[in-house]
Amino acid sequence: MPDVVYSTRGHQPTAAEPDGVLAYVRTANDVDALAWVDPTGRTVTTSQLAILRAARCAPDEPAIARHPKHHALVEGAVEQITQETRQSGGQLGQKSSARYKAYTRLKAYFDQLRARSPLLATDALQRVVDDLYRHPLRESARDAINRQIKGGASDADLAQLCLTLREGDRLSLILDDGDRPDGEPRIICSMGLFPGGAQ
Repeated sequence: MPDVVYSTRGHQPTAAEPDGVLAYVRTANDVDALAWVDPTGRTVTTSQLAILRAARCAPDEPAIARHPKHHALVEGAVEQITQETRQSGGQLGQKSSARYKAYTRLKAYFDQLRARSPLLATDALQRVVDDLYRHPLRESARDAINRQIKGGASDADLAQLCLTLREGDRLSLILDDGDRPDGEPRIICSMGLFPGGAQ
């Protein structure tokens, strides 16, 4: 599907799950995020799992008319995502992301090597650290790094994985100058949650 797909489905609001809009956004730094805002523009929850559950619907569920405030609410959700991304990791994305974790660990590891054994702080490892900071991860690299981190890999093992991925051009998605993000987030899709459409 093309970006900026939107729809609205019928919803019975509760205190925990009010009406509003769900938005799926990719930031300029290639961080994917979900947001749920109520009709006043306030965040309902930051739990990505809760937002995915709210978006769940059957394939044959009918769409209803778009709420008049849909696009304004999506705009507010995008602003909140952008703000949260800046606060929680900026260039590297959220602190829970594979890229943030790998960069943080390997930068500290490189600095320790340079202080203790300068010969082990190789230019290749410095390039890995630089790539992690400057470029988004490829999806396969993100999966591999997450597996290593969850498996309790040492810094040396994580460094070796990233070195191997970089040597095979499988670590980072390095964009041409003409393809670089322009600082604007991309709205992938959004969904309104309202009873019977426009209110």
